[in-house]
Amino acid sequence: MELVIWSIITSYFLIGAVLIALINKKTVDRQEIKQRWIKYIVYIAIVTITVIATEYILPFKFLIMAIVLIGGGELVAVGSRKLLVLVPGLIVYSLLSVGFYYYATESGRPQLLSVYLLVFVFDGFSQLSGQLFGKIHLLPTISPNKTVEGLIGGFFLTLVTGMILHRYIELSVFQAILFSIGIAAASFGGDVLASLYKRLTGVKDYSQLLPGHGGFLDRFDSYIAAGAVYWLFVAFHSIIIAV
Repeated sequence: MELVIWSIITSYFLIGAVLIALINKKTVDRQEIKQRWIKYIVYIAIVTITVIATEYILPFKFLIMAIVLIGGGELVAVGSRKLLVLVPGLIVYSLLSVGFYYYATESGRPQLLSVYLLVFVFDGFSQLSGQLFGKIHLLPTISPNKTVEGLIGGFFLTLVTGMILHRYIELSVFQAILFSIGIAAASFGGDVLASLYKRLTGVKDYSQLLPGHGGFLDRFDSYIAAGAVYWLFVAFHSIIIAV
């Protein structure tokens, strides 16, 4: 199954490279073109490190803690002058982080990988399809770059990936579809919350920690939300079965 996982990742990154090249053909600004390729290369590194880390318990725990702590630090840094935004933001972030931590420490590797891969696919292809085909703005006051076309593209590729992975995570095709929709919806929700926080604090980016990205949290907001939602689902499902 390891071969299947890396085949999916490699295939999607190759498709992503082609789509970026098509997007860049319509772009005049050389700096913007350069930024897209930098973001792409950094994203390859992030995905590779994360996927490899899931194989080892201790490194993955350290990675998860680093994601939560660095993301929380960025949250505090950009919201420190607006306590009415910072406090509720930290409460929501803390609750999601707890769920994210339990997802990371109580799930098997197939579940860890499947959730992450679906987030990676939704996140990447919703952006790329939005840049290529996007015309109808979805949330112009919160996240101006999000479009209906991007959302559809992200959901579609996530569903396809979920169906490819259904045997790996021991789900029927129908269950895999529901699972994929749930992870995609959680990813979208996490991204929107992070964008809303930036709008309310009046900043464009969380930090410059990751070249080409709008901050460390900007890269992992969807993953934190999706991991938390997955853990909540598993926890409630276990309670229902027990009752």
